[in-house]
Amino acid sequence: MQNWLRMGVVVLSVFFMLWAGISPVSAAPAGKPIVIGYVGNVASPGTKPCMDIQKYAVEEINKAGGILGRPVEYVVLDGKGDTSLSVEAARRLLMEYKATFISIEGRSEISLAAQENSATLFKEFPHILIFNGPMASELTAKIADNYEKYKFCFRDFDPEPAHYGWLDIFMGQAMKESIKAKKVAFLWEDLAWTIMWRRGIDYLKLPTWEEVAKERYGLEVVYSKAVKPRGTMYLPILQEIASKKADVIWFVSSWFTDTESYAKQWSDSAAQDIPTILYGGVSQTHDFWRMTGGKGLGLMSPFSEGNIPFTPKTLPFIELGKKLGIPLQQHVHIAYADIYHFKAVMEKAG
Repeated sequence: MQNWLRMGVVVLSVFFMLWAGISPVSAAPAGKPIVIGYVGNVASPGTKPCMDIQKYAVEEINKAGGILGRPVEYVVLDGKGDTSLSVEAARRLLMEYKATFISIEGRSEISLAAQENSATLFKEFPHILIFNGPMASELTAKIADNYEKYKFCFRDFDPEPAHYGWLDIFMGQAMKESIKAKKVAFLWEDLAWTIMWRRGIDYLKLPTWEEVAKERYGLEVVYSKAVKPRGTMYLPILQEIASKKADVIWFVSSWFTDTESYAKQWSDSAAQDIPTILYGGVSQTHDFWRMTGGKGLGLMSPFSEGNIPFTPKTLPFIELGKKLGIPLQQHVHIAYADIYHFKAVMEKAG
């Protein structure tokens, strides 16, 4: 379990930040507001905390005098987790609100569409577009292949190939060493970010994760299924997994996945004695226990609210999240950092 906690905090250490120092006493900002926007699903327990923490960061900045003496206006538009609605919301942020910086929720499909939309509008509406948490390698590949067209785009999370580096923690330490598993059942969130891991990455000669489980760790894959992010009925799936006599379930989940619903169904299923490892989601927070009604015992997950002082800012930030009632899963840490990155960029550029 010590290794498991270490994994969660290493993830944080990779993506955590030292944001700009803010003086508590400054003159009130004045002039035309600088508009920062976020497009995301306001009803999602995965996305809404990003908006809430960014809104608070903007309030901090305004109380400290704004950016270059100007106030910052924070605008959230609801994309409802839908690609076309998210693209339209991003267009509104640029054309109607004149946003300078836009964050897009980290669903790869949505980020890719927003990237194309912004490329079309960039000349008339210059801005910075940042992808908050997606893994699609294509987002970076487009910039590398056509820099002039996409040079205003940035990501705050690593792409799919980088995650092969974590497999020893999941399969080696958690499954083989801690659980002593021999048979594994895979559940995959059926979105773009898991496709490379399900199919392998040919251009890098990287095998599928199921092949890694079998060939490197000697795990027998007895079940594998892609499930939709939200609204899945897990009970029949768990019944099948139990019948396959799996020793462990690995749910390759994200902050879009209804892992809280999964936990409730798992605890009442035929697979309730089979431990589940979650790849990510609201399970990264203390709030997960409340969301599951206390039915998460037996689930393992990377954890983003650990009591470990990576930097002088880490523990105060976690305490801030508790005070505000904002769960701080990994991408929420990053969303907060993004606002201060924006501030630093504007101050440096003048």
